Amino acid sequence: MKAQVSLEFMIIFASFLIILSVSLLITWVKTEEVETLQFNLESSKIINLVSNTINTAYLEGDGYIQNLTLPDNILDLPYQLSISSNMITLNHSYGTVSEKILTNNVTGVLVSGVNTIENRGGMIFINT
Repeated sequence: MKAQVSLEFMIIFASFLIILSVSLLITWVKTEEVETLQFNLESSKIINLVSNTINTAYLEGDGYIQNLTLPDNILDLPYQLSISSNMITLNHSYGTVSEKILTNNVTGVLVSGVNTIENRGGMIFINT
């Protein structure tokens, strides 16, 4: 009789451990999905801000100057911005986000902190 009770207890306990393990695995996977979506949303905000600032400088014409402040990290993860032709690309550990800009006449490098975007004769200069 005692052996049967012990066996039943072990079976119930093992079942609860399996259910707990599966629940934790599902929770972990969903948390990763939410973090990825949140990171991509923040990345999109930054790249939209940069492209809008450069496009505004281009459309406003010669003499336009605006400061653009970029964060050091996105959700505590580093990122890099690069400009090639008429594309701005943001690279990070979760992937890449790109956006087109109106001009391919952009000189300079975007860094975290304050960047000055300036239109000089139709050329867009980025100064840090």
